[in-house]
Amino acid sequence: MAKLSDYNKGLIYTEIEGCIDCNKCIHECPILKSNVSVYDTKGDMKLCVDQDECILCGTCIDTCTHNVRHFKDDCDTFLDDLKRGKDISLIIAPAFYLNYPDICKKVFGYLKSLGVKNFYSVSFGADITSWGYFNYITNKKSTGNLSQPCPSIAMHIEKHLPQLLPSLIPVQSPMMCTAIYLKKYKGIKGDLAFLSPCIAKKHEIESKRAKGMIRYNVTFANLMKYIDETGVRLGSYPDVEDEIEYGMGSLYPKPGGLRENVEYYLGADAFVVQVEGEHAAYDYLDSFAERVKKGDKTMPILVDILNCEKGCNQGTGTQFRHARNDTIAYESHKMKRKKMEARGANNELLDTPEKRLAHLNEIFKDLKLEDFMCEYDKSEALNNRIIPEKELNEIYASMMKYTEDDKHIDCSACGYKTCHDFACAIAHDINYKGNCVYYVKADLAKRIAYQEDIDGFKKIGGLLADLADDNSKTANDTMVINSYVEEAVGKGITMREALEEIQQELKKLNTSYSDVVTIARMTNLLSINATIEAARAGDAGRGFAVVAGEVGELAKKTMKTVDQNEENSKAVTQVLKRLINSTDSFIGQIDNIKQSTGQISVNVDEVQDKTANILTLMKDLQNQQYE
Repeated sequence: MAKLSDYNKGLIYTEIEGCIDCNKCIHECPILKSNVSVYDTKGDMKLCVDQDECILCGTCIDTCTHNVRHFKDDCDTFLDDLKRGKDISLIIAPAFYLNYPDICKKVFGYLKSLGVKNFYSVSFGADITSWGYFNYITNKKSTGNLSQPCPSIAMHIEKHLPQLLPSLIPVQSPMMCTAIYLKKYKGIKGDLAFLSPCIAKKHEIESKRAKGMIRYNVTFANLMKYIDETGVRLGSYPDVEDEIEYGMGSLYPKPGGLRENVEYYLGADAFVVQVEGEHAAYDYLDSFAERVKKGDKTMPILVDILNCEKGCNQGTGTQFRHARNDTIAYESHKMKRKKMEARGANNELLDTPEKRLAHLNEIFKDLKLEDFMCEYDKSEALNNRIIPEKELNEIYASMMKYTEDDKHIDCSACGYKTCHDFACAIAHDINYKGNCVYYVKADLAKRIAYQEDIDGFKKIGGLLADLADDNSKTANDTMVINSYVEEAVGKGITMREALEEIQQELKKLNTSYSDVVTIARMTNLLSINATIEAARAGDAGRGFAVVAGEVGELAKKTMKTVDQNEENSKAVTQVLKRLINSTDSFIGQIDNIKQSTGQISVNVDEVQDKTANILTLMKDLQNQQYE
């Protein structure tokens, strides 16, 4: 994961405290991986600069309305070293004369008072660069050449388009040609500082091709800021002139300046393409690389390409970069007319491009072209990994972009021009899907739906909790019913046993009834016999006959009574039998109820267990952090 400590170590950096992650710097930057989204210690996202990817084009500084993108140069070190008495000479970008036409010589006077030894205009070095270009182009008879005075352009090719290095003319920039001339041909021994309109010149100064010839990159903006803030009274210092004559090289800092030089020395028929501006320049280089790859035969002889829309005159290190008046352009026009007249542009001796080029070669006849040639740093080329389609699709899916339309919304709110670029940034681990408006909206909708689900879960959970309570009550009620059922079964069995005992006793009673009937019949028979015998006895047996008759009647009554009781006993026996059957049926039904209540109890236990599991799951879902 990206860390703050890994970034903001280059010449352009972010003031972290003020950054609000508005993405404007991403939107304007021509390099996909230069801006990195990083969380700070408070958990807020900040946009930092990857110093390895950055080409110091300055677009993020221009774009940042919150004023948290800044740049560093060597102004403070340069001034401190002057105060310590170091031997330093100053080479001056011609744009300084155009930005400060009324006070430039006073500024030189002030710097001389601080200890600057000599002053040299880079315009002379620009003439050497032109001389080198023309000889390189005419000797090679080549087309498709790219100019390299702009360090941001050269850096971009070295880092991001190394396939174009063969097209980049291997002649040093005007700044470096000036330094080489001063060191090698003028014998300057002290340190050199460059009064610069450009942040990126520091990178060129520290490159291998600079060979340590220049020590300081002092931007116009920071030097003049220092002069203003310290209250330097420039009017109290004498005018100081630069010490070297120059020609058409003074046109270099203006847009199309190199093109005018080429047309002046090689003729108007020379096909030169002029490209300026952060967006136009880098888009052009991408298309140029494709043309080179395809072997396009319509390539220009030279591409005059600059990072800044208004050239070095309003470069990244100037105070008036965003000036909307024509003051600088007017001063540039004045300088052009002056130098053309000084060079005899209207003189018939220099009235053709061929004669002008011959004259330029004569001026530099004592210089060796190889001294001003250079090699570019191929080791700076970065590994620009191509993101596989499968990986991009996985990223799109994580952002809830499933259709082709979703993948090509291209709203640029994230800062990137296309959804594809943003997905690549995520793949390179320099940004986060939370920067995508579409994802945030889709995620919010999902969260709302999720919250509704959670609310629904809570309601279900409440109902399940009520169900659990009801189940618990049911279980208790079932246990009570079971106890009542068991008691009823016991009483039913007891009643059945009692009925069976009564039935047995009735059986015994019926047996006794039979015995009584038998005795009664025998008694009745005896009474009849006694009555017969008494009749035979006459008067002597008359009393006995009466008794015998009474006994007979009693026996008959006894048999009649017994018969009635036997019928009642049989009726009671039938009733008892039905009661016993009903009792058996009752006991069976009660037993079935007992078995049912037992199953109900088992089912209630299972429902309670499952309800408890569901409630636990619901609580887990409610407590689970949404991802």
